[in-house]
Amino acid sequence: MTTTIRNVQVAQDPWNDSTDPKVRAWKEMSDYRISRDAVMKAGQTKSPALPLSLLMAVHKAGMRVDQVASGTGVKPATISLALGRNGLTDKIGRRGRTMLRQCSATAPLAIAIKVMPIEMPPTTRRAAVLKGVPAEERARLRDEFYAVSERLRKMGLTFEHVAILSGRAIQSVHQWRVRKDGNYPAPPQEVIDDLKRAAERHEAVLARARALLEIVS
Repeated sequence: MTTTIRNVQVAQDPWNDSTDPKVRAWKEMSDYRISRDAVMKAGQTKSPALPLSLLMAVHKAGMRVDQVASGTGVKPATISLALGRNGLTDKIGRRGRTMLRQCSATAPLAIAIKVMPIEMPPTTRRAAVLKGVPAEERARLRDEFYAVSERLRKMGLTFEHVAILSGRAIQSVHQWRVRKDGNYPAPPQEVIDDLKRAAERHEAVLARARALLEIVS
């Protein structure tokens, strides 16, 4: 899980603003030509591949192959092959709706958000419940502690994280989880309540991450 998700923005789609398609196309070709010149001066003999964004831009602007060749410095035959290979023209070079069908049938980009545990300052050390507490109460506390610690672990927290939140050593955490029988100390209710609040905070972060994934996918 992650501390929080801040300042996340989705890049604006250039085709949804007021940019003239021809302006966008010439900008793409200019950027490509600068990149191509640098690559060629570095000793490469072949032009770099034409980016899909450039091909889509010139297709959207309705530009001819010879215009694209002039703007990029690439041979017209190479432009024609790239347009056809990406579904922007048919077999005889005519513009069509192939790309529209291709885009609608393509699955959305795989986007992953890595969620890490939030930073947890050490909690003030608390005394464990004394052995003199009735066995039924100790059993209830241990069961409740086990349930909330499992809830945290399923969200990616380790025993060390649970120990920090509990204000006790990892050994105590294991003892509270494992020692169900016998006259052993059980965790105090305030520790369990703190863990429940931590679980709620982490679940809220995960919910925001899932909502963000739904937006961008």
